[in-house]
Amino acid sequence: MLKALVVCLFCLTVGCCAQNVGLSLTATPEFEFVPIAEQTVFLVVSFEAPSSAAVSDRSPVSLTAVLDRSGSMEGSKIDLLKRSTEFLVDRLEDGDFIGVVSYSSDVTSDVPLSPISAATKSGINEAIDSIFASGSTNLAGGLFQGIDQQVDADVSGTVVKSVILFTDGLANVGVTDIGQITSTMTNSLTGVRPPTVYALGFGGDHDAAFLQAIAEAGRGSYVFVANENAIAGAIGQILGGLLTVTAQDIVVEFEPLSGARIVSIRGGAVNGALTRTTFPDLFAEERRDILIEMRVPVLDDALEDQEILRVTMRYFNTITEETEVRTTTVVISRSLDLVDSAPASIVETTRLRFKVADDIDTAVAQREAGDAEGASETLDGTLTAIEESPESDSPEAQALAADVTATKADVESDDFDESDANRAAAGAEGVSAQRSTGSGFASSTATPTQSIFASDAEAFVGN
Repeated sequence: MLKALVVCLFCLTVGCCAQNVGLSLTATPEFEFVPIAEQTVFLVVSFEAPSSAAVSDRSPVSLTAVLDRSGSMEGSKIDLLKRSTEFLVDRLEDGDFIGVVSYSSDVTSDVPLSPISAATKSGINEAIDSIFASGSTNLAGGLFQGIDQQVDADVSGTVVKSVILFTDGLANVGVTDIGQITSTMTNSLTGVRPPTVYALGFGGDHDAAFLQAIAEAGRGSYVFVANENAIAGAIGQILGGLLTVTAQDIVVEFEPLSGARIVSIRGGAVNGALTRTTFPDLFAEERRDILIEMRVPVLDDALEDQEILRVTMRYFNTITEETEVRTTTVVISRSLDLVDSAPASIVETTRLRFKVADDIDTAVAQREAGDAEGASETLDGTLTAIEESPESDSPEAQALAADVTATKADVESDDFDESDANRAAAGAEGVSAQRSTGSGFASSTATPTQSIFASDAEAFVGN
């Protein structure tokens, strides 16, 4: 049995364990028995949110929808986008807030950030209905005004804030340099629990890397929207996640013990000293797995219990409205001889997950550079690694293999285009981040609540 000692702090004061509304924290080494010679050790630190059924209440949300109304949006696209935004209004409740900013050559605050109530919804929808498409694309101007709405909002500190940016093209008016855009965002998104930014890109005419940089600076996600029919589902899925945020400002800190040292960390925003990684939030029923590579020192003799890493996680619980702490200590046994055993399942599948994300990014870059053969060979190697893994028959590995196979078919096709590249970029991000990004990848599916809201949005827009 793999060894991991978990100690929860502050649970008695806020009742989080009794109510089962806090995050769980575990750490799993790849092997329980490690030879006494200096060794590389892999382990996975995992934390998981409770199910939506266990959460009887939710935090209010404050959303700003930033809508592209440039000339390329004219027709059914702008109509579907407006209708999808009205779905947000319909599903928000008393205590929530919504604002709408639209941009083309200019930027308009169509709906200043407003409290939601039965009395305000019709007026908000009228303002949304009045938006029409024309002109160029001042994306940065719209984004900055949307962020300002949330940053300047006079709302409680426990409100979940977010900006949802939508575009079908490239920024061509105003600030267009991505470095300048992300620098401005970083300077604006300060303080306690700043808003997250979701960047939705439609089809093949947008720049996925550009929107990924915006989403990263905004601690949110880039979401690929394949076609007009996918607009409502993408927006509904984001709302389903934001309405079930159970934790924010998650900080996971690592303290090597017994002379061990950390070599690398995958997962979250890792600091340069390899002592911590951060995550902006976690939806109900989501899990995050952090892959850590360590070196453990040589020993003179066998040792039954060697503590090699202490993990401390701090986060703001949106349900209890308290900062909570979890700790876990990773313990391994050092043996005189090599003990033949299978690697821990979660370590192997997490390693595969990051390999798949990296290899898809590599293959897409090769294909966009004109090297279709190289892209195919890269993904052949990925499939071989999955097939040779001891976890090859697991559902997780099978889902990863399906995603690689689908991407391989795309990069081998003569019809490969920017829409395929954008879908793959979103898919790789979703695989790495363990969050659905609209790619349709089997290994990064939406939570049950997100899926319900996506279906509801599609039905709402279709009526």
